[in-house]
Amino acid sequence: MRIVFLSILALYSFSAPAKQNPETFLSGCTVFNLQGEIKSFPGVFCQFLDDGTFISGGNGLRRIGKNHTVMWEQPGIYHHQVNLSPDKKRILALSSEINLRGKLRERDDVMIIHDIETGKVLHRRLARDILTANKITPLHKKYPASAVAENGDLETSHFNTIYEIPDNAQKSKISYLRPGNILINSIVLGIFILTPDLQKTLYHKVISRAQRHQIHDVQVLKSGEFIFFNNQVSDPAEKNNYSAINKFDPVTNKITYEFTPKPKGFFFSSSGGGVQEIDEDQLFFSHYLIGGYLYSRKKNTLILTTPGTYGKLYDLKPTQQIKMVDIRKFRENSK
Repeated sequence: MRIVFLSILALYSFSAPAKQNPETFLSGCTVFNLQGEIKSFPGVFCQFLDDGTFISGGNGLRRIGKNHTVMWEQPGIYHHQVNLSPDKKRILALSSEINLRGKLRERDDVMIIHDIETGKVLHRRLARDILTANKITPLHKKYPASAVAENGDLETSHFNTIYEIPDNAQKSKISYLRPGNILINSIVLGIFILTPDLQKTLYHKVISRAQRHQIHDVQVLKSGEFIFFNNQVSDPAEKNNYSAINKFDPVTNKITYEFTPKPKGFFFSSSGGGVQEIDEDQLFFSHYLIGGYLYSRKKNTLILTTPGTYGKLYDLKPTQQIKMVDIRKFRENSK
């Protein structure tokens, strides 16, 4: 059996994975299936539901029904991630708003939780309020001239991750790892775990293994460990910058796993990147500009790669949303 991936840039074929047999790869709002078919849906970030509808985020957030009817719509600019809660009843998203800081326009991240049936905003929190509550100095980072028109002059923070914590082995021992709590992450500023209503910070951590906490797509695994894409590993012994996939135990404060090839500098994504643990053996991760990788930890080998899956080579927007998904029920019910 052969798997064929069709990207806007080129056509690639690879041997089928020995264990994992995914129905679909999702890149932002574009899906690639095992037959090499490609279909793009409106939006930048999509989540597909079993009933044949889907969530579309980017310039606004919408639930799209059959025949592309809009079931509900919320305004806003959504960035980095639009995710579903484990029970698929809520949408967790990152948005932005522009506020004045003196005479300068400053972009502030907004964490939002929507009801999936109505689109209603259930909970909302500004990044600056989270930082103030935890006595953390905002970034106040200046944007390059080319980005000012869209983003403002500065940014308060750079949050790139939002997930609801799923069921996990540490839930009864560690209160902040209870299912339903919300995990968010910003470069430089750290990982935060908030209460389900986003109002209280239960945990905060800056990962020292990453230069300036330059990490993306932080998730809590079934084991209770964190997994994330480490963009710039802090390694004084290495001359070249390199990236890694890391697991981190919040109880022992130790890195428990690290993937990076040899030479290490061959795997480097200065910004962006995502990771997905498929099972006890396989990891699927996405790399800035290159595509996706399915990797066997037991065999220490790449099972397949998917170059060019972003469509537009320099478009970072769906970088963290390149995942293996099964949308067979969506396809059946959307007809």
